[in-house]
Amino acid sequence: MELVHWLSAVCGITRGAAHKRVPLPVMAARRPIVLAFLEGLFWGDGTISARKALGSNRFKIATASDELARQVQTILLNLGIVSARYQETIQERFTAWSVVVTGDAVVDLVALIPSLREKCTDGAGALVARRERANYGGVPHLHGTIRTVINDARAARPRALAHADRYASTAAWGRSPRPATLTRLIAEAETVIGQATPATTTSREHLDPARVWLPVERIVEGEAQVYDLTVPGTHSFCANGFVNHNSQDVSELTGGIDFATIGEVGSESDPRAYRFDGELNIGNRGIVELVEMLKTDERFLYVLLTLSQEQNIKTGRFSMIYADLSQEQNIKTGRFSMIYADETIVSHTNEHEYTAFAGNKKSEALQDRIILIKVPYNLRVGDEVRIYEKLLRQSALTGVHIAPHALDTAATFAVLTRLEESKKAGMSLMKKLKLYNGEAVEDYAEKDLKELRDETQREGLDGISPRYVINRLSSALVRQDVTCINAIDALRAMRDGLDQHTSITKEQRERYLNFISDARKEYDERAKKEVQRAFVYSYEESAKTLLNNYLDNVEAFCNKQKVNDPLTGEPVDPDERLMRSIEEQIGVSDNGKRAFREEILIRISSLARRGQTFTYDSHERLKEAIEKKLFADMKDVVKITTSTKTPDADQLRRINEVIDRLVRDQGYCPVCAANLLSYVGALLQR
Repeated sequence: MELVHWLSAVCGITRGAAHKRVPLPVMAARRPIVLAFLEGLFWGDGTISARKALGSNRFKIATASDELARQVQTILLNLGIVSARYQETIQERFTAWSVVVTGDAVVDLVALIPSLREKCTDGAGALVARRERANYGGVPHLHGTIRTVINDARAARPRALAHADRYASTAAWGRSPRPATLTRLIAEAETVIGQATPATTTSREHLDPARVWLPVERIVEGEAQVYDLTVPGTHSFCANGFVNHNSQDVSELTGGIDFATIGEVGSESDPRAYRFDGELNIGNRGIVELVEMLKTDERFLYVLLTLSQEQNIKTGRFSMIYADLSQEQNIKTGRFSMIYADETIVSHTNEHEYTAFAGNKKSEALQDRIILIKVPYNLRVGDEVRIYEKLLRQSALTGVHIAPHALDTAATFAVLTRLEESKKAGMSLMKKLKLYNGEAVEDYAEKDLKELRDETQREGLDGISPRYVINRLSSALVRQDVTCINAIDALRAMRDGLDQHTSITKEQRERYLNFISDARKEYDERAKKEVQRAFVYSYEESAKTLLNNYLDNVEAFCNKQKVNDPLTGEPVDPDERLMRSIEEQIGVSDNGKRAFREEILIRISSLARRGQTFTYDSHERLKEAIEKKLFADMKDVVKITTSTKTPDADQLRRINEVIDRLVRDQGYCPVCAANLLSYVGALLQR
């Protein structure tokens, strides 16, 4: 009798089949003990079969206890075995509960409890895994519709779709069809009937991957308690047919009770029953990073407040509470001492959440201990492109070529949306963008950068995010039959997505459209330069020859000397027409030509003193002038060649040579190189 009382009081064992449940010590026991308990339970009330006729393994345990069925399903889930629970009525008098495991999960269960293989009614060797036919991924809640499809087909031909009965039954042996199976079933039914029916049409709608079909069984008004479910680790888990991820729990920061060790140490008050594996414990004497800190429960912030003001980690309920409003007085309510901590917490959140947090007076104590560092969006086009390249490399998008300047142009648009207008006269947003990117801008130097940054208030804190750009680029990349996207495709994708961007106003949209236009103008200049450069045969040699000729004349002009005529060898005056044709390309006025030429000579002299030679790249503005001069000389040739619809043999040869040069030297593919020529031809016709 004492044993009966002990089993009832300590283990929770009760009388009656309907009141069976798993004893609490077993629920908190270590894995081997739990498996031993399940082995005895399953050998008593379980059945297992390979069900060769249905092509699917099946394990079932039946009980009159709803609580026992729930507990068994929970234990199986903790072991990684997904099961289903059914309620059955027997002879309209008794209610029974079944926990059913099907498919390859039965093989996984037998791997945990090997003795169950001997219990298989089809023989120990009949249980075989069919991983390619795992019982998941089916189209749910379609049994009634499939029954209608079967009845319609059998009205036209008896015994039609005999293999499909399992998909029309809601009994334990029924199954949800996989998409491929449902597709074949619909096709076979329509062949038998001779046409589509409402039932087959409804079934086909369920195959739309953009839809999830969940029937509403009932709607009940009222309030109910909500519970958080957690399992060890960071993986997802399945509970009663729903897939969930670990909910946030303060034990992730401070650790928690390890129920598996309570049976060994005897009490949950024993320090050995506590897992000191929270992030704050692991990061002690180091750095802890919190993601989206202000999205967490207030209990998380309370732990951080204690850590920041007293350098102590509160270990769950074994911790301290404040006796009054004073931050100095505290009382330990548990059996554990507080843990001293010396660490740095680094976290991030978005601006709107931080603004709401800063306006909450309840959080004032924690606010005083936070060092706010505003991290704006990137403002350098080159770095923005690197972000896109990294994200695209990490994606599954392959087989589509991204033309040169496509990412640069998208980045130009994105950065323009993040910039603030400057108060400096003549400083446009495009000039500001180029200065930030380290490019040379006429009349401005690197020293102007600090003044530009100091006059801003929220630069980089607003505008288009890299996420938006990548999403829009992805939409362009996944279009059917697309093998290459160029800068125009990228800008078109940016524009089309503005209507779907929920957080921008009508005024912002108009402003962003103007930035797309600015980015396109910038690309137009790049495209023309790219094509014109490809048309210049031996471009570097041509540029070097023109540069040397210009420098000879500049040196003679500044020193008031003569130059030798290249044909006759006779001394002649410096070629003013040649020098001005180059200098005018970059806007050097007639009054400023002497200063510009003397600047070139000073640069040559400075390099010579350091043992260096003045080259084509030594002076950025002169380089630009040389390029523009060469391009101007070739403009008519480029215009005629690229715009003609029926090129002759010579023009066709030149076009092919240019395409080959673009592919070989500039990173284009044949598709985007041909598109570039057509686009530039249209530009030059304007």
